[in-house]
Amino acid sequence: MDRKLFQKNKFTFFIIIFFLVIFILLIQVRNLFFPDTGVANYGDRLDGLTQIEDQTLTQMKQTLQENESVKEVSTSVAGRILNVIITVNDDVSLSTAKTIGESTTNGLGEDLLKQYDVQVFIQKDSEAENDFPIIGYRSKLSTSFSWTRDREKTTEEEPKE
Repeated sequence: MDRKLFQKNKFTFFIIIFFLVIFILLIQVRNLFFPDTGVANYGDRLDGLTQIEDQTLTQMKQTLQENESVKEVSTSVAGRILNVIITVNDDVSLSTAKTIGESTTNGLGEDLLKQYDVQVFIQKDSEAENDFPIIGYRSKLSTSFSWTRDREKTTEEEPKE
């Protein structure tokens, strides 16, 4: 009797199987292009992380801006990385800029420094000099910054007419 049922409805069985295969393939394609968004970006790597308070970041900005050489400061936190972007005056030397960059950790406690990496980007508004930007990085496992390689300071000459 099963054979007769299959023979009678052969086309219907094939259509059902075809659509089931298409449905399964569409689910796989959806999972490929749209992975599970319910999972946190960083997984469980941020468990137990002490959050940097906005007050601490604001105080760091104010302390850095008290320096006459600093024009602007912005900060952002991404996972376990604290990014600090500092714009300095055009007359600031590399050594002074590095000192300013290293002072970013003064307002952070030892607990935060053991949990966060700190990246400092120091730039100038002047495009004529090419010794900036410089980047400093301090790992949570380190006690000092490592800086990008110093470049010789050159200035662009204006084209002669």
